[in-house]
Amino acid sequence: MSPDREPEPTPFISLLGILATHAMTALGAGGPNERNEVYVDLEFASHLIEILHDLDEKTRGRRTPEEDAAIAETISGLQLSFVRVSDLAVRAQRGGAPADAPAAPAASVTAGATPPTPAGAEPTAPPPVDEEKDRPPRFQKKYG
Repeated sequence: MSPDREPEPTPFISLLGILATHAMTALGAGGPNERNEVYVDLEFASHLIEILHDLDEKTRGRRTPEEDAAIAETISGLQLSFVRVSDLAVRAQRGGAPADAPAAPAASVTAGATPPTPAGAEPTAPPPVDEEKDRPPRFQKKYG
């Protein structure tokens, strides 16, 4: 290896990057498409964050300090993004996105893997949202 090239990331850090990229994509990080629709799949994002928690738990004590920092930063960043996006999705379903929300129309944010309404079709109103019942679970530290 030549001295001017950076070393390749460890396979563990590469795996973190892959999982984090998929989670951020599920949280709408790809931005709006040509029809100004943002796809959000909170269930898939939550699943990926849980996988990262399990990976953290199962590899604890066998990682380098760099890997320890990378997984901690990845999980905390994804959890923060998940909470922000899920709050925006709940507000968008209610029709009242906050002033600092992206300029996408409220109907373009969809929870789950539901595709947006096709062009020319009449959009249907979302069902009423019971905030406590329909809110995705917040992440909690697992003990045991």
